[in-house]
Amino acid sequence: MKKKLKIEHERLRVLRGQIKETGSLLDVLDYVSNRIMDGLCRKTKQDSITNVGLSLLDVTDY
Repeated sequence: MKKKLKIEHERLRVLRGQIKETGSLLDVLDYVSNRIMDGLCRKTKQDSITNVGLSLLDVTDY
């Protein structure tokens, strides 16, 4: 679980860098919508949606 969180954190860090360079929120919205859909397809959907919500807060706080 920690390894997966580290991978997600790294992806968010990369996305944050892309946003700063391009100013595009479309990448973030695409990423977040994909994560939400992944969460809805899994048994642990509440945890996934919560993590995506927290991740979105991290991305927008730059």
